[in-house]
Amino acid sequence: MKREIIDNKEFIVFNDGNIKVRFSTALNNVNYKKEDEEGKKNLEDLKEIFKVDKVVYVNQTHSSDFIDATFENFKGDRDCDSLVTTDKNTLIGVFTADCVPVIAYDKEKEVIAAIHSGWKGTYNKIARKTCEYMKEKYGCENIKVIIGPHVRQCCYEVSEDLAEKFSEEFGKDVCNGRMLNLEKCVEIQLKGIVKKENITSTRICTYCEKEVKMHSYRQDQEKSGRLFSSIFID
Repeated sequence: MKREIIDNKEFIVFNDGNIKVRFSTALNNVNYKKEDEEGKKNLEDLKEIFKVDKVVYVNQTHSSDFIDATFENFKGDRDCDSLVTTDKNTLIGVFTADCVPVIAYDKEKEVIAAIHSGWKGTYNKIARKTCEYMKEKYGCENIKVIIGPHVRQCCYEVSEDLAEKFSEEFGKDVCNGRMLNLEKCVEIQLKGIVKKENITSTRICTYCEKEVKMHSYRQDQEKSGRLFSSIFID
């Protein structure tokens, strides 16, 4: 896992040819919350940092809805939780502070997606729906997925009812008592669409990670900032 700092902002970096994936961190308390002036400025700064033409994001609603953002330029004015595009030099991304950011792409087809998978989106299989669309619309047969920082099973205690609900849908292995493994749920729903060896994880828990500074809503509640998980085609 590579990390780099640009203009006082830190990113976890994955490069695969002309596919560039960037997970922000909370180093220097950098916040990408789009409702704040600071967050808006930091989002706008990404154009210069990554030398892209556009930064595209949506108004996340914990749904399982996705949108094809090709030839579009959303700035938080469309309600959904996943974006797909084939546009080059366009950064698409999702906001998280414990939810699971899922980045998907097909390097050969040059199709990319950024997915916000909270517990509701995970249960309703937003990652699978997005990857199915990539396959059906653009013929993506070799999708790769990177699962970004989120609250991992070590720190994600849910109600007995929710644990039972997820166990019934994804199998008993996704829960250890009331501790829910959202990452495993994402991996399970992608079976048959994404090869197991094509799924990578940062393995960073937003709640208890010590080495890399993260934003966590569970830890900081309303004071929490937002991380921005993004991808672009260079």
